[in-house]
Order: sequence, then C-alpha cells, then structure tokens
Amino acid sequence: MGDLSARRDPGGNRRPQPLAPTEGRVVWGVAKALRRRTASLAVLDRWLRWVKYGVLVWILLGTAAYGVMVFRQVDPWRRC
Repeated sequence: MGDLSARRDPGGNRRPQPLAPTEGRVVWGVAKALRRRTASLAVLDRWLRWVKYGVLVWILLGTAAYGVMVFRQVDPWRRC
C-alpha cells in the first residue's frame, strides 16, 4: 500500500484526481453535445411557456360559452 496522506486534504477528505487527457476529451465532447441538444430544447421551451396561457384561455372561454367544463373528460381531479 502507498502513502495515502498525499491524496487527502487537511480535513481528511480525498481530493479529486485530475482527469487523464482522454477522459477530459470525452467529458468535453459529451458536454458539447448536451449544450447543442439543450439549445434546441430551449427554443421549444420558450414556445411551450406561452401555450399554457392559450390552453387556459380556451378552458375559460369554452366554459363560459357552453356552461360546462370543456375539459371534463381529461380533468385529473374529477371523481370517477
């Protein structure tokens, strides 16, 4: 066994070891791919934030016009 004291900080916790060059490239590649993928999801998220208001307006106007809840069949709080 080797001397582990060089790998521990004064508090007794293990210090993370630096990544090997190939591991660093893999992590960098995965991070780059995730950034690219989440950028397109951010555009979708921006539009979907406004869709919820459209659904709310549809529910309110439909309920006012027909006198019944227009989403009654998909109401999650409806008793069976």
